[in-house]
Amino acid sequence: MRRSIKMITVLGLTFGAVALTGGNASANTAEDYRDNMANFVPIISDWIDEVENLADRAVAKPSEACSDEVASLARRGAGMSQDLEGTVAPAALGYAHDELVGAMLAMAADTADGCTIGSGLANAVADDIAETKDALRKIGYFAQSAPINPIEMPIPPVTGN
Repeated sequence: MRRSIKMITVLGLTFGAVALTGGNASANTAEDYRDNMANFVPIISDWIDEVENLADRAVAKPSEACSDEVASLARRGAGMSQDLEGTVAPAALGYAHDELVGAMLAMAADTADGCTIGSGLANAVADDIAETKDALRKIGYFAQSAPINPIEMPIPPVTGN
């Protein structure tokens, strides 16, 4: 039953995010992905910190999991994950990108279900936070590295036999 409620919540948040954002980010090349994610990684990181702080506060005071902040965090997380779903990552980062999207969706669903979970919110999001931070670290490293430049080798002059 709980899994069904979670899935319905995830789907509802996802469809709501699509309606709110009206589109998604897209990257056609590794450079585009790098540029887009260089700006997006800090935003996602801040969101993760907000969810983690809320979950930690809910341990001591379960009513925190029912605050207005919960609905906002859930919507933002679902919207960001929806935006990421439409982004094509370079092959080397495909797995990390998919992990990031999945973990963010799960965190958004758990956050939206915060009133029901109460003080257990920290435990509910702990694995997803760890997975999200790991994937974000890999993507962030790529996004902050130097641009991809093809190797250019000079053509030696043609000499006689």
